[in-house]
Amino acid sequence: MSTTGNTRYVAQTLADLWKDKPAISLITLVDITGPQRPDTTPFKTADVVGIGTLTWGLREPPRVRDFITGMDPAWVKDKPCFVFTTARVMAGNVCSNMLSALHKKNGITVGYLELLAPGNFYGLPAQGKRTVWGMDERKKIAPFAEKMHALFLSPKKHSKSGSLFSSAFSSLLLSDAQIKEMVGEVLFSSSKCVRCGLCARQCPFGAISMNESGPVWTKAKCESCSRCFNYCPKQAIVYSKLDPNFAQYRFIPGKTPVDGSFNTKEVSNS
Repeated sequence: MSTTGNTRYVAQTLADLWKDKPAISLITLVDITGPQRPDTTPFKTADVVGIGTLTWGLREPPRVRDFITGMDPAWVKDKPCFVFTTARVMAGNVCSNMLSALHKKNGITVGYLELLAPGNFYGLPAQGKRTVWGMDERKKIAPFAEKMHALFLSPKKHSKSGSLFSSAFSSLLLSDAQIKEMVGEVLFSSSKCVRCGLCARQCPFGAISMNESGPVWTKAKCESCSRCFNYCPKQAIVYSKLDPNFAQYRFIPGKTPVDGSFNTKEVSNS
């Protein structure tokens, strides 16, 4: 799941690193970001399963949590499984939770990767805004890809442990409702809004509909992921409790700086 394009960027990078490796004939990326039910056929036939997501309040977003819970155990039973996450500040329990959930379905959990990515959400004031994919983070991807490939080829080396450090963050975790309360209500400026409907089309949860006045949010569906905020071409969307200077961010192929230079790789920013 990728709401700004960061996680999609990492998934595509891993796929590119693996595509010419021995014993790997096909890599399929399945996007579960949108409100439509994703095509799960690749999970049924895959020999290895990997799940990547953004970090949402120190854990996986409800959408990812529900997807893994609803997975047919046959999709992962006795298969190597790995997970990764992109976080603005810290990854918290994301990887631990996902590995534990896959382990309960008898998946063979082999590894995880946590990356601090550019963004604008839930950052600490002292950190400022991170807008560049730094080398310190990007250089973690290739070794992880090599390690995972070696484990894919050597089933006996796999570990089924899904326990990392969940207890360290348990006291810091907010409820889903508290996370939404932290950022406040989603609002829009009627003077800036041009009624283009992009926010409604980009919403992963189908929480936005359009009428003559502009977008309307269904609170029960909204997960406060900030995708509508980041994609609005007129910057007409705001959160009622966030700093007015809270700026837009999304990974744009050819425009988002990577290690101080612009990334030219064509990667979907879905």
